[in-house]
Amino acid sequence: MKQSGSSLMEVVVAMFVLGVGMLGVFSMQAQTSRYNHSAYYYSRAVMLAHDMAENVRTTPSAAGSYRLLFTDPTPDARDCESFANPCSANELVSWHLNNWRTAVTSQLPSGNSEIMANGDQITIKIQFDDSRAEPDKTKTADENLSEYVLVTEV
Repeated sequence: MKQSGSSLMEVVVAMFVLGVGMLGVFSMQAQTSRYNHSAYYYSRAVMLAHDMAENVRTTPSAAGSYRLLFTDPTPDARDCESFANPCSANELVSWHLNNWRTAVTSQLPSGNSEIMANGDQITIKIQFDDSRAEPDKTKTADENLSEYVLVTEV
């Protein structure tokens, strides 16, 4: 007797193999999404750090005044965008620090920033929560923070 078509068992095996393959594809898609989000946060941190480095270079006479620790509050500053009412170098430093800290906290999850000037060398640090990419349930929220550090000269 000649058999034509597929048996039920062949169909079940084929569906199982297809299901396992689809689970792998969905898992890769989820992982890719997490890593893309992580790359986005790192690129934002890099951009924000380089923005601050350029701000320091615009006021080289006050470069040593750029100092803001992670624990410091965001400095108050008057608006220095208007050409009609120019700011002094120290007011410009406060304005840059205020805008930068505000941008870091608004654009990065749990974002915080620090800048230290030591002679001609500037160290810029940006911390943010990147636990979505590599979640580690054994770490506390502070231990899950990622950090980008830029060291440059004025």
